[in-house]
Amino acid sequence: MLTTTKAIFLHTTRLSGNKVVIHLYTKDFGRVSIVANNLHRKNSDLKMSLLTPFSLFNLTFNFQEKKDIHRYEELVPYYIFQQIPFSPIRSALSLFMTEIVYRSIKERQTDESLFSFLEKSIIYLDEIEDYNKELALFHFLFLAGFSKELGFFPRIETYEEGSFFDLEEGAFYKNVSPNGRLLNANDSFLFYSILSAIDKNELNKLSFSRETKQLILYHFIEYFSIHIAGFSRLKSLDILIQLFD
Repeated sequence: MLTTTKAIFLHTTRLSGNKVVIHLYTKDFGRVSIVANNLHRKNSDLKMSLLTPFSLFNLTFNFQEKKDIHRYEELVPYYIFQQIPFSPIRSALSLFMTEIVYRSIKERQTDESLFSFLEKSIIYLDEIEDYNKELALFHFLFLAGFSKELGFFPRIETYEEGSFFDLEEGAFYKNVSPNGRLLNANDSFLFYSILSAIDKNELNKLSFSRETKQLILYHFIEYFSIHIAGFSRLKSLDILIQLFD
């Protein structure tokens, strides 16, 4: 069945010869893979240079339910980034987002709400002004929203002063098991602070040191690794940390 849907670029895998598998997250079919030939040729309809992290496309392809890799008719950008390609920080953030999604969503499952969140996130990253404090904290905004879409956003209403965040349970506790995977009281407060600010749309009011932002980011990644099976180490994490150093 030939159909057209919105798609977000995630990753490529090279096959033998000149074939490349392009991994996408689509609005109507969830995660989809298509095969392309000769992307490096001058007369190719699709150029490798278009396949930048989190690029937005209209995909026309022949969808077949029982196939893992599909043939496509057309893959055309429907939104052209204005700032991301020219900003090292935005580029690193888009790469980070792409890797997070690629390692988190492994099955073909339609979720229009999730697609809408991802689409709005990358466009917001492209449009946000440099002076907006949310740019420096954008990765936290994305991770929190993504965890909410996937169903494991931390239960911030359980926080009390001096409580500990249980990474496995996704909640704060006063009385904790010594066998739990816990953040200490100070880190738990920092984690709660940024989650609460995001939930209340008050991220601009926060100010953290470089060390504190790194600490919170590592806790976020650890939290994802616990709640997503097979979530492996992120290659983009070191790049992101260096740029915010």
